[in-house]
Amino acid sequence: MKMVDNILIMGTSNSLLKRGWVEGLRKALPNANIVNISIGGSPGTQYCCAIPQYDFSKFDYVVFDSVPNDELGEDFIGDPMFLNRVTFEIVSTIAAQTKVIVLGFCMARHAVKPSDIYLERRRIAAICGAQFISMREFAMRYGHSILGGSDDLIFETYAHPRQAIQNRVGFELGALLAQGAFPESGIRAESFAHHFSTFDPAAADSTVGAVVNKKNSLMDVNFRVFDGDYTYPVPVDLPCVGFYMDILNTRCYVKLAGPKGARVKEYMFNIQPEKFEVRFIPILNGFSVSEMTVAGRFLPFERSAFSTLANWPNKLRPAQLTLGKMGFWGGAAYAASPRRESDALVLHRAIEAKISAQYAARPEQHWQTPTGFE
Repeated sequence: MKMVDNILIMGTSNSLLKRGWVEGLRKALPNANIVNISIGGSPGTQYCCAIPQYDFSKFDYVVFDSVPNDELGEDFIGDPMFLNRVTFEIVSTIAAQTKVIVLGFCMARHAVKPSDIYLERRRIAAICGAQFISMREFAMRYGHSILGGSDDLIFETYAHPRQAIQNRVGFELGALLAQGAFPESGIRAESFAHHFSTFDPAAADSTVGAVVNKKNSLMDVNFRVFDGDYTYPVPVDLPCVGFYMDILNTRCYVKLAGPKGARVKEYMFNIQPEKFEVRFIPILNGFSVSEMTVAGRFLPFERSAFSTLANWPNKLRPAQLTLGKMGFWGGAAYAASPRRESDALVLHRAIEAKISAQYAARPEQHWQTPTGFE
C-alpha cells in the first residue's frame, strides 16, 4: 500500500456533494488529508487565483474538475481558444509540480455526444502527463446497473450524475491511488506560473469599502464591500479573467476601465445580508482593468425611457458590490500547445476493470440523453 498524505481538489459543485465522488474517495483513503477548495457554479478559470497561492508540490495529487460549468458558461468565459489555453496552462503548471487527475463530468445534454470542451479537456490531460477519469462514461455505461437497475434518472440535475454512481467511482479511484497505481507518463510538464497573478481587495491597504468575513462549514472568506460611486484601483497589469463575488450581497453595475477601453457589467442579485454564496464571475476573454467603479447615482450609460429599473439605485435599493479575489492571466490565447500526448486513460481503465466485474455495462448504442435535460 502507498501512503497518500495530501490531496487537493479544485472543482465545482460535483466535488461538493455530500455523497458524491469525494465521499467515496475519503472512504478509500480514510487517513488522507483532503483539502477541497471547490466552488460551485463557477468556471475552471477561477483557478487562475490558485496558481500564485499554492505550492502544489506539497500535495500527492491534485484533482481538477470544471467541465460542466465550462460547458454551461462558455458564452461568458470566452472563445474556445481562450478557455482551452488558460485551462492548459493551469493544468500544466500544476502537473509540473505534482500528479494531476482531471475529471470528465459533463452537462446532461452532452452525456451521449461529448462536447468539444470535454474532448479538449481529455487532450489537455494527455499533453500534460495527467490522468483523465470520464465520469460521463461511467454514468452512461454503468449508472443503470449501479442504481440497481432502477429507472431513476442517471442525472439528478443538469450537471450532476447520481451521487451513488460518483461515489463508486471515487472509491475505486482512492483504492487505486492507495496502491500507487498512478502511471509515469514520461512527460515533463511546463510551468506557466509567471503568467498568473491574483489580487485580494479585502487584504489590500485601503480605506475604500468595508471588509467583511463570511464563513460556513465549507469556507471562511473575506470580501470588501463597495457602495455606489466608489472607484477602486486595480494594481495588476495582466488581463483580469474574473473575480469572486458574494452574489447574495451584490446588486450593481460595475464599470471596468483599463488601457484598452471600458466595459460595463451588470450584477442583479437580491441582497440577503444573513446569507452568502460565492461565485467566480468571468470576464469575457479577459480584460485589462486599472480601476473599477460601482455605479450609484451616476450610471455609466443612458437608460431607456420607462425602464423597470428607471428609479434604481435609490435609498431603499442601494448599489452594492461584495468583491473577493480577482484572477489574472497574461498568456497568449492563440499560443500552440505541445503535440506530445501520453496515455491519459490508464486510471480510467483500471477503475472500469473493477466496476465492470460487478456491474453490467449498457452498450453505447443504447445510451440516451437523460430525460428532461435534452
